[in-house]
Amino acid sequence: YTENDSSVPADTYPDLPVFPEETKGMVSAFQMQKEEYNWTNKNFIIEDPNDLVIYELLVRDFCEEQNLQGVIDRLDYLENLGINAIELMPVQEFDNHDSWGYDPIAYFAMEKDYGTRNMYKEFVNECHKRGIAVLVDVVYNHATGNHTWAKMWWDSSKSNTTANNPWFNQTAKHDFNVFHDMNHESAFVRDYVKRNVRYLLEEYNIDGFRFDLTKGFTQKNTLGSVAAWGNKDESRIKILKEYADAIWKCRSGAVVIF
Repeated sequence: YTENDSSVPADTYPDLPVFPEETKGMVSAFQMQKEEYNWTNKNFIIEDPNDLVIYELLVRDFCEEQNLQGVIDRLDYLENLGINAIELMPVQEFDNHDSWGYDPIAYFAMEKDYGTRNMYKEFVNECHKRGIAVLVDVVYNHATGNHTWAKMWWDSSKSNTTANNPWFNQTAKHDFNVFHDMNHESAFVRDYVKRNVRYLLEEYNIDGFRFDLTKGFTQKNTLGSVAAWGNKDESRIKILKEYADAIWKCRSGAVVIF
């Protein structure tokens, strides 16, 4: 967690240590014997992935509590709308604690402002009880400078990643990039993404993904030409197919939206 985590309500993580004095940046807090969640709707299956009525939901703006418990308390309302899927806007740990979540810094951690690890699981479990699938919006095109990969190979004089960073491009390959552009032709990046989607499927029992900005998953340089960026790109197709196949290998019925 970071100095910015003072915004997290104290009752969300009552045992979270106080941020150490004279410390900057990020620190980790570990719970060696964490509480296991008791799933009661573990075997939920989407009946027809081609017949989804999806509610795109930003936790911060959906309810006054601005957390998942507030969403759980309103699931009856969502069910009565007639939806059968909720797509959470990015909930992996992001940099700004008051954002849409498209500024990721840690993909294996869930955003603390919205709730605990088990609260995320409770949300999925309660959705499945009502026949509602849960999709997660994942942001793998880019990450902010607070991501560990960026910090490890960082040029402070330019406030940018270094030219030899094995995960990020120092200069983005397309005009729509924000923050630091990932190199998806790097085996390191592809392995990380595949491990991450598997983790989310297995640990949180979610039902699929919406991939943000998939046209950016390429090393073809189209800066200055949005039209060229939109053309068929065999490398990008290969990368996206590899990610989709990894998801379906883990869960054959998972939804994949680009």
